[in-house]
Amino acid sequence: MSERASWLLVLGAVLLLSACDSSKVDATDLHDVFEHEKKIGVTSASAKASAAASAAPRSSAKLAASAAPNFGVARQRPPVTGPCVSPRKALEPRPESRRIAKRPACRGVRMFEWRDPSGLPRYACVFGARKDTRLPLVLFFHGAYDRPTAVHKKTRLRKRQRAFDMTADPTRAGFVIMALQARRYGNSQRLEFSTNKFKKSNVDVMSTDHFVDRLIDKGYVDRRQIYAVGHGTGGSMAAMYSMIRSDRVAAFATVASDASVWSWSCEEPQPPAFIAYRSCDTLASCKSVEAWLAWRAKEEATTMSLRLGADGRAAASCTTGRRRCKDAVGRANHLRWPKRPEKQMLEFLSRYRLQVEP
Repeated sequence: MSERASWLLVLGAVLLLSACDSSKVDATDLHDVFEHEKKIGVTSASAKASAAASAAPRSSAKLAASAAPNFGVARQRPPVTGPCVSPRKALEPRPESRRIAKRPACRGVRMFEWRDPSGLPRYACVFGARKDTRLPLVLFFHGAYDRPTAVHKKTRLRKRQRAFDMTADPTRAGFVIMALQARRYGNSQRLEFSTNKFKKSNVDVMSTDHFVDRLIDKGYVDRRQIYAVGHGTGGSMAAMYSMIRSDRVAAFATVASDASVWSWSCEEPQPPAFIAYRSCDTLASCKSVEAWLAWRAKEEATTMSLRLGADGRAAASCTTGRRRCKDAVGRANHLRWPKRPEKQMLEFLSRYRLQVEP
């Protein structure tokens, strides 16, 4: 090999090594590569979402596709002067409660007490209120077989309330929880909210308004971010209160709740809703809840729904029939609060705010 050929081989090797040295590469040369990888990632994620939606039952997939919220952007909506709720069918009137429910055992927290217009004492347990800090407020309505203490006995909301960010403001992380107590009817030991009187004069609505006003007056609550959450019949109360006070509640969430008997009577859009329910539930049936979801979809109401199995994970379809959904199993599913979707629920609620002064 000649001296000239040897020199050319050495020069080629040096140039090849220089090209392979990443520290010598101009970052701008890789811009298109990174953008392409991002596009591939987005496309594959969208494809997975589309495949999952197509694999789900048609009704559930249509609801999810039409109502999937954008978690990246906070959405504001103007307050709607209500009430905007009316019954879709005749409801049996319930006699007024004259039974006194005992003071709830909410220890180490603020306790609010008030006598409603019927003369009965009403209670609310307040968790996480901070002086000189306006935080989002989560109203918690317990189920018929529970008390306000269910908010820390059944759920993980209290564990999340100090650090979970619903404001996108690191100086105001966390939220306030107010758990309200329902009333007793007849000789039953159950405590239930009145969900068949769609007026602001409903004593449960009036009691909730009174306690919320106290929190606002004390400067504990950001009026733009008031949310209603409920379990079972408490979820029905959360939905009804949100429709009656759509000028106050930014969004609501229900768990194992059936509210398919209501209609929205205002021209403005309904409050956004996060609705979780069980595929096997003998007290709030899967089919009945999905009839409510179909009605909300028809009304183009923003809704995120989760159909859950006994393990709290997503279920492909409703479990129907007494053999497949036994009474004891369906009742147990109804009474058990699903902890898995809590974070998703709070994320959904935090994306919606009212256009009012804080």
